[in-house]
Amino acid sequence: VQGQKNGNDSVVLVMTDRLSRVNITSKIAGKTTHAVNQFFTNLRQKMGTDAYYRIFKTITSDNDSEFSELTQVHDHVFYADPYSPWERGSNEINNR
Repeated sequence: VQGQKNGNDSVVLVMTDRLSRVNITSKIAGKTTHAVNQFFTNLRQKMGTDAYYRIFKTITSDNDSEFSELTQVHDHVFYADPYSPWERGSNEINNR
């Protein structure tokens, strides 16, 4: 989720668990692959690898460039087809 575009301003990363509908939001440094990957790396370190993969079995993302390298920080990443927001319906509803 991003507000006004002012270069490299921070943004809010939103994760939604499809089963429980629990949201995790975090302010990250910018809309970059580095900032997104750093968030997931830090989350995995804080939770511990076993708990991280038990809770986050898969990640489904849209095709924005900041998510293009998620496979570097998670083993099971799926990308929604372009122009198919229904493939990430829970997240789309929560971002409104």
